[in-house]
Amino acid sequence: MTKENTHWSRVGEAGTVMGMRVLLLVYKVFGRVGFKALLFPVISYFYFFNKDARQASGEYLTRIKPYLETQQRLKLGSFNHFMSFGDVLMDKFLVWMGKISKDDVVFETPNTIDEVDHGKRGGIIIVSHLGNIEVCNALAH
Repeated sequence: MTKENTHWSRVGEAGTVMGMRVLLLVYKVFGRVGFKALLFPVISYFYFFNKDARQASGEYLTRIKPYLETQQRLKLGSFNHFMSFGDVLMDKFLVWMGKISKDDVVFETPNTIDEVDHGKRGGIIIVSHLGNIEVCNALAH
């Protein structure tokens, strides 16, 4: 498979451990506002210099637009898609540090979650890039 037709799921990570440590340090010193301020130029760099990722984002957004409400479609764009990836990164840091609890999470179907939580049977949680599996995993423990 050539680089031009490599599926996005087979593309390796572009960041570095050092980069994530710097972001984590910025969060610890300056909080969420500082994290987002530093994240903006980082995400901008990847957005402008990673044509393949931009193209994959655009293709994905084109496929989902017909299923969204008008208000959601107006906010949709590849750069916002990239920034939401950065927001998810922030949530991952927070959940790994134990700073997100069940009370911090908004469930789209709270009654279903409560039934599974209080029932004697298990359940399956299905997520996508619109959800954060690390948050689900941390809350399960």
